Amino acid sequence: KGNAYFALNECEKAIELYNVSLKYKESILTEIKINPRFLEASNEQLTAYYKASLASIYFTLSECKTNLGYFDEALADINTALELTSDIKNLDLNKETYYNLRGYIYAMNGKYEQAISDFNKSIQINKNFTLAYVNRAIAKVSLVEKVKCSSYSIRGNFNNQPMSVNWILPTKSSLKKSESNILSALSDCNTAIEIDDKFGFSYYIRGQIKQMLMHGDYCMDLLTAREFGLIVEAE
Repeated sequence: KGNAYFALNECEKAIELYNVSLKYKESILTEIKINPRFLEASNEQLTAYYKASLASIYFTLSECKTNLGYFDEALADINTALELTSDIKNLDLNKETYYNLRGYIYAMNGKYEQAISDFNKSIQINKNFTLAYVNRAIAKVSLVEKVKCSSYSIRGNFNNQPMSVNWILPTKSSLKKSESNILSALSDCNTAIEIDDKFGFSYYIRGQIKQMLMHGDYCMDLLTAREFGLIVEAE
């Protein structure tokens, strides 16, 4: 039921239900044990499935709280999820999404070095995870120039546009000092587009980076992003 509310972007209601689920978390292990699917599973496997189930709840709790701007609570939940999955093997947990979410939370709190570290881990797990490349690009630029985020969302339009980013354009002197960082961010966006040339968020961020670097074709990227359904700010 919590997942249903989350899909409807009613995060406060989803959080209430996830907390009820955790209140009765011991029953999850009981349910796994009587499930015919796990009839021949060892105790080690049963424990792994149990921890993975709990981690999934904490992960989605973290998504909800991030969406609502409760970043400290969201960070605690995603750390719990990562701790629960630390010793689980032979299960596809999509842990790249866990590290990407924590990196996103760090970025929203202005902790860009820690964010980059988590995006690196996400990419190490799944080198084709486009969102982590774009998020890493944002963090790299943000190390140099302050980011003003006019909105953020984890669900709803999250897959298309996780957040709207407006950077203060650097002066020529500051651009010279930070050019290597910005070029590295541009490379991340290029990689994301090579992996998935229909992921509009990559074009949205690349267009703004190109604008910083005074590349004449930056408008093409912003127009492409808009064609893919992103909201591109008037300025």
